[in-house]
Amino acid sequence: MKLYAHPFSSYSQKVLIALYENATPFEYRSLEDPAANAELASLWPLKRFPVLVDRDRTILETSTIIEYLQVHHPGAVRLIPEGDAGIEARMLDRVFDNYVMTPMQKVVLNQLRPEADRDSYGVTEARGFLDRIYAWLDERLAGRQWAAGSAFTLADCAAAPSLFYADWAHQIAPAHANLRAYRARLLAHPSIARAVDEARPYRGYFPLGAPDRD
Repeated sequence: MKLYAHPFSSYSQKVLIALYENATPFEYRSLEDPAANAELASLWPLKRFPVLVDRDRTILETSTIIEYLQVHHPGAVRLIPEGDAGIEARMLDRVFDNYVMTPMQKVVLNQLRPEADRDSYGVTEARGFLDRIYAWLDERLAGRQWAAGSAFTLADCAAAPSLFYADWAHQIAPAHANLRAYRARLLAHPSIARAVDEARPYRGYFPLGAPDRD
């Protein structure tokens, strides 16, 4: 298998965590390499990543890639459980992608625009959205080791990069002790720590300035 991804990309990290969690073998086609970028463009004209290629199949979208890996390259850790536990994991996966990652990216990408084209109203709105989802997650995580309960799942693969970068863009308030402790547990987890460490050389890409922590 080949994964077209970039170490500093939040969505790339989501899939890398799943691969590392099960020690799944793959070829890492880092998009720092111009040749890998050209290959990606031939596979997917939108050039959004990560993209997984397994023999003659090209798989798009992070949650789908992780589900594909579970079906076709299963490992010791079942990231999408059966039954209600799987429903909870899938639901929280969408929460982290849509309601943490998306507003975080609004704040970050706005900084990359020319100053005349920046959207201060949209950024204020996104920061308010993050405040509300932080409070919701803080309550939801009470008494839980991982996002969906006691087991590490797809939801945690999504949570790790979204909370990692969201806290940089709009810091999680000290009052949200459950959420801050959960973020710390994520960053200490081996598969996540590996993805974070691989991205360290690229922290200069963060347009808001990467903080001197994590």
